[in-house]
Amino acid sequence: MVGLSILLLHIVLVAVLLAVTPQHAMAHEPWSVENWGYVWVSPNDCVWDHAYLDHGWGAGYVYSRVRVDGNGTPPVFCGYEWDAAPGHLEISLQLIYWDGGGWIGCDWSGYFYNDTWDHDMEIRYLYPGEPWCGPGDYANKTWGYHLTGDWRGGSTWSGPHYLPS
Repeated sequence: MVGLSILLLHIVLVAVLLAVTPQHAMAHEPWSVENWGYVWVSPNDCVWDHAYLDHGWGAGYVYSRVRVDGNGTPPVFCGYEWDAAPGHLEISLQLIYWDGGGWIGCDWSGYFYNDTWDHDMEIRYLYPGEPWCGPGDYANKTWGYHLTGDWRGGSTWSGPHYLPS
């Protein structure tokens, strides 16, 4: 009888501990970093970038978006969708890695352009397997531009995020 009572007490204690243990202590907690905002503002057009990075399935998932606004009423020039002609939106992303002394390029998407009239576009990558440059701190640097005589825009970075092996 004493043995049964001790066994039941252990079962109850384990159940109580599992009930009060935070979920993130029991399983992997997804985490991400992102940043967005206007990288070009003028009376004619505004260019907005979004850079995102998370674990994905271990090696990283990156998302980049560019959007062009314009034709607003002063003093608010931005916020109205403005469709750009085909080939007039450009986006690229670079996965960058902290090597201990500075940020270095780890992977680059190349340039992508809109192929229809549109006000925004995005690119996404899911990196399989191990992080491309090994475990460590990574960030997504997104470049977005709008062509209106000259290429107007700039870059946004997601902020640092640790990707384990």
